[in-house]
Amino acid sequence: MPTRPPPRRRRSRRRSPVRPRSRSPRPPLSRRPARRRRRAAPPRPAASSRRPGAKKAVTRKTTASAAAADPRFENGPLAVIDCEDGQVSAYCVGGLVLDVPAKSIPALVDWTLTEARLGQARLHRHGRDADPILVLTASALERYGLPAALSDEERRAGRLAAGHKVVKQIERAGLQLTQRGFGPWARVYRDPEGSRRRCVRLCILPWNALDAREWDKKDDPQLPTMHPAGLARYLGLYAARVMTPRGSTATTGLELMTALRPPTRAQKDEATGEFKPAFNDDAITAKYDVVPCEVPDEHPILKDAGFARHHIRTPAEMLMEEPYDWCRPLTDEECANPCLVVVDINMSFAAAANGLTVGLNGPTHLTASPKFDPALPGSWLVDLSHVDLSRVQINGRTVDGSRLPSPFTPKGDHPTGPAWYATPTLAYAQELGFDVAPIEAYVRTRTGRYLDPCTSGCATPMWPRWRTWASPPTSRDRSSSRRWRGASRSTPRWRCWRPRSRRPRRAPSANCASAAGARCRTTSPTRRWSGGRGAPTSGPPCSRPSASACTAS
Repeated sequence: MPTRPPPRRRRSRRRSPVRPRSRSPRPPLSRRPARRRRRAAPPRPAASSRRPGAKKAVTRKTTASAAAADPRFENGPLAVIDCEDGQVSAYCVGGLVLDVPAKSIPALVDWTLTEARLGQARLHRHGRDADPILVLTASALERYGLPAALSDEERRAGRLAAGHKVVKQIERAGLQLTQRGFGPWARVYRDPEGSRRRCVRLCILPWNALDAREWDKKDDPQLPTMHPAGLARYLGLYAARVMTPRGSTATTGLELMTALRPPTRAQKDEATGEFKPAFNDDAITAKYDVVPCEVPDEHPILKDAGFARHHIRTPAEMLMEEPYDWCRPLTDEECANPCLVVVDINMSFAAAANGLTVGLNGPTHLTASPKFDPALPGSWLVDLSHVDLSRVQINGRTVDGSRLPSPFTPKGDHPTGPAWYATPTLAYAQELGFDVAPIEAYVRTRTGRYLDPCTSGCATPMWPRWRTWASPPTSRDRSSSRRWRGASRSTPRWRCWRPRSRRPRRAPSANCASAAGARCRTTSPTRRWSGGRGAPTSGPPCSRPSASACTAS
C-alpha cells in the first residue's frame, strides 16, 4: 500500500509588535470651512461668471451629482444663494460653487436664465422641464434688500406688499410675478421664447419656505443653520429621488402626479401639418361635477344642497375617510408588561395607493338601495351599526377584535347609523364577514389605476420614486457608515449616517401622505369662500376627493 508523505512543518514567523497610532483630536465642525475649493470650469465664453483658475472641489459622488446628463442643466436642478464678505455665491449640487455677479433680484433671475445652467429634465416625454430653483439664505436676503422676516400682515397674505422696492424692481425690469406674488415660494418669469419657458422659482428659507414639520425636525430644526453646500446636497438628493421642490410637500406631490401624467401632448394635424395639443388617455384631463358628500367645508355647492354657511356636517352628510386618530386606556394585564412595542408602517399611503383603482370620470348617482359593487370606486351611504368586532370572520375563523379601533370611523368609535364610506372601506367590511346594504351611492363608471407605476407611456414610475426612500437597502446613498463613532450592529441605519451627510427622510413620506392622502381636499387658508360661485380652491386637475378618500381608507 502506498504510504502518505510526512506532513510538512510550518515555519513560525515572528511578527514585530504593532505600534499603536496616535490619533489627533479632530477639530470641531464649523458652519463654514476654512478653505473653499471650487471645481474647475469647462471652457466658456469670456462673459462667464466663473472664477478663472478654479480648483476642483473634493466631494463624494452621489446620485444627484451624477444625474446631470443634460448639458442644459449641467450644474444641477437648484442652487443655494449665499453672501459672504460681500461676495455672492451659488452653491450647486456636487460641490460646485459659482460666483454670482447679480446685484439685484431681476439681475439674479436673468443670470439664472442665461448663465447658471440650472434645471431638471422632464420626467415624461410629453411633460416639460423643471424650472431652476434658487434657495435664498438670510445673508442673501440682506444683500438683495429683502426683509429677514415677513410682518404679521404679510405673513397672513403670504406675500410682500405690492409697494415693496423689490417688487417694483421686478416690474421695471419687465419681469412678472404670479398671482401669489412675492412670497416664500415666488415665481419670477418672462414671456416664453417659442416653446422654451423662462421662469425661476425662489425659495426663501428665512420665510419658512421649508416647513420644519415636513422638511426637517420639528423639535430640532437643522436647515436654518446648515451650511449652504450641505443644504444644496440635501435638496439635490431630494430632487434626484422625487423631483425639484415646488413648494410644500403637498404641492410637490401633486406636481409630481402632473409631471408623470401630463394632461396634454403634441399631436400632428394631418390636414394642416401643424402640431396641436391633444389629451392623454392615461391622465386626468378634465374637471367633473362634485357631489355634496365629498367636498370639503365651505364649498359653494353646499349652499345649493341646503346647508347653512357654518353648518357642521355629520357622517351621514359628509364622507369622513381620514387617517386614524384613536387611543384607549391600557388594561391591567397590559400595564403589567415591561415594555410596549410600537409598529409603524413606513410609507403606508404609498403602499395603499399602489395599484389602487380610482374614478376617472364624473359621478353617477345610484338610488333605491343599489347593490354594492367593489369594482366601482365612489361613495356609498351604508348603515354599519350592526357590525360586531368581537365576531370578526378571518379565513373561516372567528376573531375577537373588540380591543382594536373600528376600521369604519376615523376616531375608532363604533358606527351609530348611516354614514358615507369609500369603496375600499366597504370591501373590507365584506371581507370581515359583515353585510353591506347601501342606501344610495355616487360611483364612477370609468376607472383606472392612475397611480399604478406599470402604466405604459411613463418614463419614470411614480410610486417607486417615493418607495426608494422607504426601503434603505435599495438606496446606495442611504447605506450605513461603520466609521461613525458610537455605531454598533444594533444601531439603526439612519443613525449611522455622518453628521454632514443629512438626507431628507421626512419630506418624501410627507409628499405621499399630503398628495395622495386625505389632505388633498383641504381648502387653502388664504382663499375662503365669501358667498360667490367660485370654489375656494380650484386645485390641479389631478386632485380628486374621491381618490383621496380611497387612499385614506
